[in-house]
Amino acid sequence: HMGGGVAGLLLVLVFGRNLTIKTYDLERQVIRVAKLLLFGFATFCICWALINWPPMDLIEQVPYCWAREVSNQTIFGDGTFHCVRCGDAECIARWSPPLQNDSEPVNPRSCDSWAVSET
Repeated sequence: HMGGGVAGLLLVLVFGRNLTIKTYDLERQVIRVAKLLLFGFATFCICWALINWPPMDLIEQVPYCWAREVSNQTIFGDGTFHCVRCGDAECIARWSPPLQNDSEPVNPRSCDSWAVSET
């Protein structure tokens, strides 16, 4: 969300039109800086996406591409659902049906902690 807010602000500075203030020198300098920042941020985001697979956040440096809630009495010792995340096909196969009968999709933001995090 923070990145979208910064990008939106920079886009308004570059493509917006000032109808009241007539100090064009300062305005042109601000637009040049905004263009430079936009180009830099866009380049960084594209490089980050191309370099990192599976995807990961800047803050939480755990790469994963698959998240589920899994209930398994044998593995976890109880019948409740636990959050599981995987970063490769072997892990996904281990935690998906038919090996795990009680496996449901989950929004990763709703998981307070990860019982299994394989990357």
